[in-house]
Amino acid sequence: MKSSSTLKIAKKYAEALSLIKLDQGLVTELDSLSECFKSGSELSKVLNNPGLKIEQRLKLVNNIFADKLQTETLLLLKLLIKRRRLAIVEYLGQAYKDAYNKAKGITEAKISSASGLSNAELDLIKSQLERIFKQAIEVTSIEDANLIAGQRINVAGKVIDSSIQSKLKQLKQLLK
Repeated sequence: MKSSSTLKIAKKYAEALSLIKLDQGLVTELDSLSECFKSGSELSKVLNNPGLKIEQRLKLVNNIFADKLQTETLLLLKLLIKRRRLAIVEYLGQAYKDAYNKAKGITEAKISSASGLSNAELDLIKSQLERIFKQAIEVTSIEDANLIAGQRINVAGKVIDSSIQSKLKQLKQLLK
């Protein structure tokens, strides 16, 4: 369960890290680490075990990740262990991605469709959105069979809905 204070703290750490290093590799790395903690992995359980001393946790993290993570990610993870803030790790991936996108002027667009979209279709939608919003757009495609047909695009706080589900809802409202 995410609380607003946990999200705020994750955002502050992510923004601080983005001031130190702005890197697409860190986006991927922190996203993987976040997923590991969200899934309740063995590592997450061990690192959150109150019976384990902080020094033992730090040594464990160093032994596992010293040659696998970028220095900044490893140092951040150690800092979170020392400050007893491991609860925010599962939110760091998205928070850092948001900070990265903001710094790079990238806006995320989530495109939901009843069936998968081809790369050509995604590229066409992306180019149209970039023309409309006059900024770089990063698209994510999601399949949602409930839409029946068409797409629903969420971008920059706006929703563009051309799905059959939406049209049926509108028709239902008109018939009431």
